[in-house]
Amino acid sequence: MKIDYEGRTYEFDITRLSVSECEEVEKFCSARGMGDWTLQLAVANTKALQALWWVIRRHAGEDPGPVARRDPGFLPLALNNAYSDATQAQAEAEEAAKKAAEEAQEAKPDPTPPARSSPAPAGTPTTTAAAALSPSLPG
Repeated sequence: MKIDYEGRTYEFDITRLSVSECEEVEKFCSARGMGDWTLQLAVANTKALQALWWVIRRHAGEDPGPVARRDPGFLPLALNNAYSDATQAQAEAEEAAKKAAEEAQEAKPDPTPPARSSPAPAGTPTTTAAAALSPSLPG
């Protein structure tokens, strides 16, 4: 996802966190796991946002120092808004791609050849009117 924060765009993929990064985040945020951290992010927990900022900068090739180091220029609520916007944009893009794929699948012609109806045997009436006009057998 692309996170636009303070005039810069950061590429970030939460699934690319290393084990050591996950452990640092969990320890710093007192999270029971990464799912707990994402829940903390959802409610704009300041420590969770600080950990997010730390990971984003690491993934951008910066040296943010230890996760607990306070960056004096860090604006947690601005990052929260940027992260929320990026998450929403990614979800919308994924939904649009899914919908386009479904529409493309529906637009494809059916590769199954149409069923052929077998002709009626010769001399056999094929309509009700023809049956009414055919001679009846004695008996």
